Amino acid sequence: HNIAGLMNVHLYELQVAYLFGSYDTALEICHALSKHTQTFQWQLGTYAYLLYSGLTYLHAYSVKKRSKYLRSARQNLKTLQKWMKQGNPNCEPYYMLLKAEESVV
Repeated sequence: HNIAGLMNVHLYELQVAYLFGSYDTALEICHALSKHTQTFQWQLGTYAYLLYSGLTYLHAYSVKKRSKYLRSARQNLKTLQKWMKQGNPNCEPYYMLLKAEESVV
C-alpha cells in the first residue's frame, strides 16, 4: 500500500526500459505513471520521471509522428522550466537534457 514506493519502482522500470531501447515498454509505463502524477509530485524521482517520460515521448513522436507525444514532452519541459523559475536549481540539468533532445526532433 506504499504508493510512493510503487511509483519509484515504476520509475526505475521506465529508466531501464528507455536506456535499453525498449521504447514501447517505456511508453506503456509512461501511460501508467501519468495517471498518478499528483501522487508523484515533489518527490526526488519527479525530475527523473519528467526527463525519462519526456525522452520517451520525444522518441515516440519521432517514430509515430503523433503530435500528442510532442505535446506531452513539451509539457514536461514547461513544468521543469516553471520549477526552475520558482527557484529550484535541481531541475536545470533535467530541463537542459530534455531541451537538447527536443531540438533534435
